[in-house]
Amino acid sequence: MVVVVQRVFNAKVGVSEKIVSEISKGLLCYVSYRSSDDENVFRWIIHKILNLRIFPNDETSDRFDLSVKDVHGEILVISNFTLHANCKKGLRPDFIQASSPILAREQHQQFLTMLSTQYPLCKDGQFGALMNVSSINYGPVTIILSYGEGDSI
Repeated sequence: MVVVVQRVFNAKVGVSEKIVSEISKGLLCYVSYRSSDDENVFRWIIHKILNLRIFPNDETSDRFDLSVKDVHGEILVISNFTLHANCKKGLRPDFIQASSPILAREQHQQFLTMLSTQYPLCKDGQFGALMNVSSINYGPVTIILSYGEGDSI
């Protein structure tokens, strides 16, 4: 599993020129799944997302002291299989490491259910759709979380 976490002032996602979801201050998370990802992997990633100390303790500080929970921020989760792109050979990326669309949809729903159970200020894009995502980054702060074959929790 790969998650790109961006600290944002706001973010929104649209499909066919209609806004599907939007958040104010919080985290924009792009997520990609591999077939071996399961509840244990989701639990580890969720713990990291919810507890990463990447928000300042006040508006004048650059120090990372607070988590999204501490600042009561929102989370927007966007499925993005291209995070598993392999570009080592040639110029056309392959996505062999990414879950199949059917499995990824199931994984995404499970991940969202687990995340929103622990932290209800979560929103989602539209799985499998061509989405337009826009955000105002806060920092910018971008963190890559990954859990893959051979990693241990």
